[in-house]
Amino acid sequence: MADLINEGNSKVEVVDSSTDALAKIIAEINGVERINQSATLLTFKNPNDQLETGNATDDQNGAASSFNGFAVADGVIQVQSGDGSTIPQSNLYIDGKSIISDKTFAIGTTGQKELHFGTNGTKWVKITEGGHLDFGKMSIGGSQGTAGQFIRNAGNGTIEWATIDSNNAFGTISIGATDLDAGSVGDSFTITAGDNITLTPDSGTNTLTIAASQPNVFSTISVSGQDDITLDQASDTLNFAGGTGISITTDATTDTITITNTGTSSGSTEDVFKNIAVADQPTISADSSTDTLTFVAGTGMSITTDDASDTITFTSDQTRLLSPLGYLTFTDDSGATDKVPLKNFFINKTYSGGVNGGGTSVGMATRAIRMLESDGSTYNFIIMPANSSGDSLVFTFTQSDGTQITKDITMAA
Repeated sequence: MADLINEGNSKVEVVDSSTDALAKIIAEINGVERINQSATLLTFKNPNDQLETGNATDDQNGAASSFNGFAVADGVIQVQSGDGSTIPQSNLYIDGKSIISDKTFAIGTTGQKELHFGTNGTKWVKITEGGHLDFGKMSIGGSQGTAGQFIRNAGNGTIEWATIDSNNAFGTISIGATDLDAGSVGDSFTITAGDNITLTPDSGTNTLTIAASQPNVFSTISVSGQDDITLDQASDTLNFAGGTGISITTDATTDTITITNTGTSSGSTEDVFKNIAVADQPTISADSSTDTLTFVAGTGMSITTDDASDTITFTSDQTRLLSPLGYLTFTDDSGATDKVPLKNFFINKTYSGGVNGGGTSVGMATRAIRMLESDGSTYNFIIMPANSSGDSLVFTFTQSDGTQITKDITMAA
């Protein structure tokens, strides 16, 4: 027999039977079975359903100081998860003393909460939010150890309390950037005397005396403007090398080193110029004793040398001009470029005022190109007018095709 309580699409069905084992209460919400209560088991059918209890008071550290929630007297709470097919079924059993799981068991918190463990109302162990295990006491195999002991690996993952050996010693000896570490307890540190060093130990006073037997020597040889020469070891050797024009002789008997200049027959230093200076130009300096000074001829210049007379001759190859721009550049039949100089040309002009030397004629100067007649017999001057601005002469010529061309010849001031 079953009793139904309906409310819309939801209902509570109470199934009674001849035995307690077959009796149950079924609750449906919106047409979906949510709770099934048998004689021994309360089942939540929806995996998203939650069991809420009464309020509990929290001491702000994650542990309840009082509890007014869900309770079972002398019974076991069974929490079941998984459907047994797509998700393996697991069960959690909770009674008044034990929590037992038949699958992997996890205890944790969500959010920024710690996990605490305690006995007799006292919190003893906690796992912090950062994952640290924080506890105040520890026993190993029932033993709390003694003051000054430490925990060590006894082998095979077993830990135990151990006592530090009472050997006062240095584990590391540092010499400059090098550390000498003890390899084991009771390891020996050995000091060895090097060259020109004596070691004198005294076991009575536990004293080691280190003495140097090396004589006074110069460890560094310095030359101005050069790298320092330093001794690499006590028996290092300083070598002297003769450069160009220098000879070095030694005398072991008198402990003498003789340095001689062999550059000239007289043995004296030659007078030479190291720097060649030209006004408003960078100074040319010799880079070595065998450096070479080279002269380069510029435009319109030629340079000749005579080794026999030690002579250098500079010659101007440019036709003498009346001014820096006093020439006409042309191209001949062979395609070569050449220049025709402009020369002064004087013309008498009548002048009504006084003329030095008498008469009325005044000589006026202009520039003209001196050209040979086509037969090569005599020279004639080609006289040119000034342009409108008065700063150039106008040269007019006719090309082979009859085209007439004019060019301005700019004159220097």
